[in-house]
Amino acid sequence: MPERIILAIDGGIASAVALEWALARASTTAVDVRLITIDESGASIKDSLKQLQAAQALGRAAARFSAVAPRGKVEMAMLRGDAVDRLARESKNADLIVIGSHPVGRLAGLLSDTVPLAIAARSACPVIIVPFGWRPSTGPVVVGVDEPTSGRAQEFAAAEAERLGRELLMVRAWELPPMVTPQLLGVGTVEQAIHEANAELLASAASTVASRHGTLSLREKLSYATPSLALQGGAQMMELVVVGTHHRHGLAEWMLGSVGHELVMHLQCPIAIVPPAVLPAVA
Repeated sequence: MPERIILAIDGGIASAVALEWALARASTTAVDVRLITIDESGASIKDSLKQLQAAQALGRAAARFSAVAPRGKVEMAMLRGDAVDRLARESKNADLIVIGSHPVGRLAGLLSDTVPLAIAARSACPVIIVPFGWRPSTGPVVVGVDEPTSGRAQEFAAAEAERLGRELLMVRAWELPPMVTPQLLGVGTVEQAIHEANAELLASAASTVASRHGTLSLREKLSYATPSLALQGGAQMMELVVVGTHHRHGLAEWMLGSVGHELVMHLQCPIAIVPPAVLPAVA
């Protein structure tokens, strides 16, 4: 069954790189694609220049998909309303949402660099954020190991690594609470116990992935650092960075924004934000 991709597009430079990423995927994987542009102004755009430009961008993208994957189905949709809300609703019938990001804050025709994280916080499917300047890589697929959130993310990352024939790098990062240092804890005591607990968690996650993907080349990495810094290590050589999300409001959503924002602003490789298996209803 073809993979169902939603691509947010408007013809700008951010959506152009998202288009290139999706086309590269379509050249190796059977896909059906739904090309979407969203007007958030609330005003009628009938017969306007903006409507014409959006329609032309959709048409050009559709033509390129038809050339790369002639057996895939291509749909085009021009929607109005809140971008986050519309894409959250669309995500319920998709396998992937693909959007582009730009360091100055323009994002695939949307409004700011916080929009992809807001979409990821509500999406029913993984969201791929493709940075401006992205180029294809032969590096590993990297996944963050975070016990409450990353089970589905690890499986997604393993499947991507298998599909691409790449190494899977599983990263477990941790920090001590504020005002607590390794010296204060005492070498060989609590500090060592924390290290061993994180090593055990990572080894268990890696064992689970290996049992399901026996031919996968897999490597583990422990890092005493913030998750964003640990996942940025060797970023220019990475194929994809994968992280999970709680899909909750409040502190957990802020944490997604904190780590996710750092990754979106600094990484030059695509980021996949993968929701849990069970999601809250989209209102």
